Amino acid sequence: MAFPASTGYRCRLAAKIAVVAALVLVSSYCTNRDNQAENAPLTGDETYLVESYARIEAARELRGVNHAKSESLFAVLDSTIDRNRVSNTIRALNADPDRWLAVYRGIEKAMENRSGEEPRAEPSPEEKP
Repeated sequence: MAFPASTGYRCRLAAKIAVVAALVLVSSYCTNRDNQAENAPLTGDETYLVESYARIEAARELRGVNHAKSESLFAVLDSTIDRNRVSNTIRALNADPDRWLAVYRGIEKAMENRSGEEPRAEPSPEEKP
């Protein structure tokens, strides 16, 4: 004897299956997109933003140890960091928020690399616009 199933039951079952399939596809797409953003290399402007941030943090950390040197470092940074470039980079990152993940990873790496170094005010030649 066959299982009596109503048309309504079959429609609800099909709808549930479709919803689950759609959720799986969307979550898969989002995960792949996050992985792509996380593993993508930084652009030149993003690298400049990361290095600028690291130099500012190094000067800020120096403030407690040698206030005069920290202030002179901030003065040099104020004149050497391209504010328009930083602002445009932040604007571009806000338009594509997934890229922020790669930038945050770059900041983490830069801060780890700088933990044993003396802060420098001048960007390296490849960082200059």
